[in-house]
Amino acid sequence: MSDDRFADATARLVAQDPSLTSLSLATRKHIPDAVLAALAASDHCRTAHLEMTAFDDGRCEALRAVGLPACLTALHLTRNAISSTGAAALAAALATTPELRSLHLGGNPLGAGLAPLGAAAAGLDVLNISETQA
Repeated sequence: MSDDRFADATARLVAQDPSLTSLSLATRKHIPDAVLAALAASDHCRTAHLEMTAFDDGRCEALRAVGLPACLTALHLTRNAISSTGAAALAAALATTPELRSLHLGGNPLGAGLAPLGAAAAGLDVLNISETQA
């Protein structure tokens, strides 16, 4: 399936299907902007699995621009390419998710990126930062 058809189908599903409470795109090597926008607009998606998707600083900035759904409780971004630059954008995006309880960032080259995430991670029950070079 082409990226455009994949993005359209996924965005429609996320936006229209209230039974979809978990979105898993793990190992998909590109997450189109349309999918991020649909996720941000969702009022029912509670968990997003974006592990091993080549999610990088640019994708974190795109996520910051569209926001995250207020109902999101878990975000999985393990084994991607998020550095301290992306972590700052991610921290801003997390401000839109008052229900977030679990953030998984293991396997990203965060380096000093934990500092901007500090306040955003304060209310979490789970913060996975294993193998982040932090």
